[in-house]
Amino acid sequence: MLSRTRHQPNSSPLRRYILVVVSGMLMFSCNIKKDRSSSGYYPIDSLLKAQANALHRHRAEVSKTSSLSDVNETNTFHPKDIASWEKELAALMEIDAINRPTYNGLYQVDKGLADTRSNLKVDAFTAQGDLPVQSLRIYYQDSPAKVRKIEAVLKEENSLYTSKKFFELEFQDIDRQNILTAYTVEGEQKMYLKDSVHYKIAVAITLAN
Repeated sequence: MLSRTRHQPNSSPLRRYILVVVSGMLMFSCNIKKDRSSSGYYPIDSLLKAQANALHRHRAEVSKTSSLSDVNETNTFHPKDIASWEKELAALMEIDAINRPTYNGLYQVDKGLADTRSNLKVDAFTAQGDLPVQSLRIYYQDSPAKVRKIEAVLKEENSLYTSKKFFELEFQDIDRQNILTAYTVEGEQKMYLKDSVHYKIAVAITLAN
């Protein structure tokens, strides 16, 4: 596999493609904010806002690897303020679509499940139909307030393309706070009359203090 490390924005077809994908996520997340409920299945929106504040406070660094076919690009940077962190995490807001008022009652909810691979508990939300968020799983220690991992599967289909995305967010207990330390967005997109494209965005977050 060919690996490349880049620090210049918009420097390659890979970078441009990933920007298109992320831009689509950001547009989707903006629509979510216009149509979200004050209550819902899980407060993704408030969680990510709290993380933006915490990561700025810890002067965290981002190492982001974008992959398309056999090419990888890695960029390392420090978001300069809370607004920059909110922009960095905005792609994850796609998951918040599960909280749209129109989807109330359309998910099977199973809480307090035992995770067979760890000592964590799991709250699982499974779509009972063709909804954008197919599934959401919250892994936590002792109580949902101590989240350790979030997994979500999203699907979108229209006349131009079909896509499926897998999200994974990892958290650690640092100074009695849940801090986001890594996340991955992996997906496949099939355009009409074109081959499928597989991409992956993997982010590692390192705290300075």
